Amino acid sequence: MFIKWQNLRKNSKGFTLIELMIVVAIIAILAAIAIPQYTKYVKKTRTSAANAHASAIYDALCSWREDPDYGDGYFPTGVTTPTAVDSSKNFKDVFPSESVWCTTGDDYYTYSCFPSTSSVAKFNINALAKDSKKIFADMVKITWPGKIINRNISPDF
Repeated sequence: MFIKWQNLRKNSKGFTLIELMIVVAIIAILAAIAIPQYTKYVKKTRTSAANAHASAIYDALCSWREDPDYGDGYFPTGVTTPTAVDSSKNFKDVFPSESVWCTTGDDYYTYSCFPSTSSVAKFNINALAKDSKKIFADMVKITWPGKIINRNISPDF
């Protein structure tokens, strides 16, 4: 009986418990390194997207203000603000992507875009994080005039 058990053990194919535990430990170490790096990457890309969207909104508002056919020296106060020349066209028609970001936001941020009055000397474009987990920037702010960009990165990361 003893000889058969040894022969059976020599012929069996598979992994020992120690080998499996070593593989699990290696996977756990790799995951401990990879997950924080992935989270940091996601945070960086979402914050960069918010910066790009806020900059595009800023550029659209400034283009609207400077163009004599659109704003003629005035900022729009909403997506339905008509152009200076053609009242049938509005900010939403001229800048469709930017108007969507201003009204509904994107997947991760909501944007406050428009100044309270059309002839303001200073206003802010704010991108506020929608997610309560705050794995990315809490707020991105662009100030007119001068395109000053401020980023408030969440401290819990």
